[in-house]
Amino acid sequence: MRRWFASATALCLLPAPTLAQSASPQSAKTSVEVSTGVEYQQGSYGLHANVDLLSAPTTLTARHGKLTIAASLPYVRFSAPANVVTGGGILGVPIIVPPATVSERQTRSGVGDLRLTGSYTLSEAPIGVSLSAQVKLPTASASKGIGTGKTDVAVGGELFKHVGRVTPYVDLAYTIPGSPAGYHLDDSFSGQVGAAVQLGKRVRGHLGYAYAQAISPTLEDQQSLAAGINVGVSKEMTLALYGSAGVSRGAPDAVAGVQIGFGFD
Repeated sequence: MRRWFASATALCLLPAPTLAQSASPQSAKTSVEVSTGVEYQQGSYGLHANVDLLSAPTTLTARHGKLTIAASLPYVRFSAPANVVTGGGILGVPIIVPPATVSERQTRSGVGDLRLTGSYTLSEAPIGVSLSAQVKLPTASASKGIGTGKTDVAVGGELFKHVGRVTPYVDLAYTIPGSPAGYHLDDSFSGQVGAAVQLGKRVRGHLGYAYAQAISPTLEDQQSLAAGINVGVSKEMTLALYGSAGVSRGAPDAVAGVQIGFGFD
């Protein structure tokens, strides 16, 4: 059984739909998937200067029955004003450190933050229910401004229902960022609504709208529209293409990514 890849940054502000797209009963067998890819993100976030972020995440996912656990570590390169901290938390968008004015532009690169995710499906019928948790560990350099240097935690849940080839879903999450020295971050409620569609035997698509409260007082709330397609190239190999467009100043103007995964039972 294949699932959607999650964006390394902010495709949907939350992880991409993980349970809604499953159209077959879950088995008790264990499977492992290794995936990698490239994602590009651009936005101005009200700075009147672009923040350009390129990331290459590598993710290891293990599934056993209704339980899924994953670890993802990206390598990032970004160009932005010096007062911008990239990948500022689980929500993935940059943090603008006060004063929120345009400063000298810098290009920085290095290993990003390690993200550990777990989810468990409580039921699949008549209404699917799943619970999830994510921890962002500060493996990125805070001195370079690649990360905050603090641990972030998020908890959430998803409701979904299979209706023929279409599976509508609703996700809700609550994010608790760490407390970096020098600037303040707020807790954030976030959510997304959308639908996954079985387009063919090995082809699935999804459309969604996502919203998240800003974690930084220098940013507006995030709103974006996203779409993606996942193709089972073979029994072991999956290819995913995705993108999103921001509809608020607090979201990236555009995100585009590609990921390839290899599964082992």
